[in-house]
Amino acid sequence: IVSKDDLKITGGTITVDVVNDGIKGRDSLAVLDGTITVNAGGDGLESNNDEDAEQGYIVIEGGTFDITAGLDGIQAQTSLLVSGGTISIVSGSSSSADSGKGLKAGVNVTIEDGTVAIDAADDAIHSNDSVVINGGDVLLASGDDGIHADATLTINGGDLDITRSYEGLESTIITINDGTIHLAASDDGINASSGNSGTATGALPMRGGGPGGFESGDNYLYINGGYLFVDANGDGIDANGSIKMTAGTVIVNGPTNDGNGPLDYLGAFDISGGYLVAVGSAGMAQAPSTMSTQYSVMYNFTSAQAAGTVVHIETESGQDVLTFVPAKQYQSVLLSSPELENGTAYVVYSGGSSSGTVSDGLYSGGTYTGGTQVASFTITSMVTSAGAATGGFGGRPGGRP
Repeated sequence: IVSKDDLKITGGTITVDVVNDGIKGRDSLAVLDGTITVNAGGDGLESNNDEDAEQGYIVIEGGTFDITAGLDGIQAQTSLLVSGGTISIVSGSSSSADSGKGLKAGVNVTIEDGTVAIDAADDAIHSNDSVVINGGDVLLASGDDGIHADATLTINGGDLDITRSYEGLESTIITINDGTIHLAASDDGINASSGNSGTATGALPMRGGGPGGFESGDNYLYINGGYLFVDANGDGIDANGSIKMTAGTVIVNGPTNDGNGPLDYLGAFDISGGYLVAVGSAGMAQAPSTMSTQYSVMYNFTSAQAAGTVVHIETESGQDVLTFVPAKQYQSVLLSSPELENGTAYVVYSGGSSSGTVSDGLYSGGTYTGGTQVASFTITSMVTSAGAATGGFGGRPGGRP
């Protein structure tokens, strides 16, 4: 189905089985409602006017979509807006696909509402400029990035679940203001970096936080609220620049190898609020910067602890500040919380169990019992280190070695 100008679909049942592109409006494509099934050797839905900056856009306000595409699922030359509907996409099924992205736009991808499920050979959501997630239920599986934006990625709400990716979220500037995010990555969970970081099959670039890495003043990660759970085999949270956290809850199950760290940044990590727990290998482990206004503590065990071994931190008087069961082997534990107080003594336990309620490995309520005390410390500065020293590049609290 093709229009050389605007194409509008307001309802009906439409099935397209085609060798090349499925449904195309050159100037624009707008869908209000309908049941649409597309099996295309090329792009599923497309608007491709590249001669007028005001054209080449796609708007989806409703409808039910089942798209299988050899190339991109939904591709807009300029902007792509999803404000409703139920969208299911499998993209990049062609063996010759040079782009197998789910949602793709040259300028902006915005999701306001709706249900979006994507299984993409390439990035699940991709923009050459910006991506904004304001709401909706978004389920992504990707052979490359879960969400990639060349310039800015902003998440203001919604329920986002990235079940498979090379890197979960990647952009030059990443801002998380609200929403619930769960992501799994074979490399970095979150990567604030300029340009493309490579793919699972491509050559890796210079890495921030290791020898040969670089710092860019243009790379930032801002966490101002929301809930973020990261399970990464590479760096849990990586910024080739600086991180600022003011609110929200962040849980990181980071790498098991010492070539990566639960946190990896090159500028500064200023934390002034919120709750952060990050566990993983100790060789490259970093804590927030000493310029922060919320206290942090990093404890490194003398040897790796088995997955499922509870780590518990409480005050000397018995007040629980952390009871967490990591999903993978770990040696380093970082905690930053408003409950940490200067001059207060704390005790670290390993093993044992809790009768509380667990979510993403983090316990709330209940009673902790049966653990073995492994350390004690008193907070006397914004960043407190305890246990074994880290041996990796950039592995000192405050960022720089």
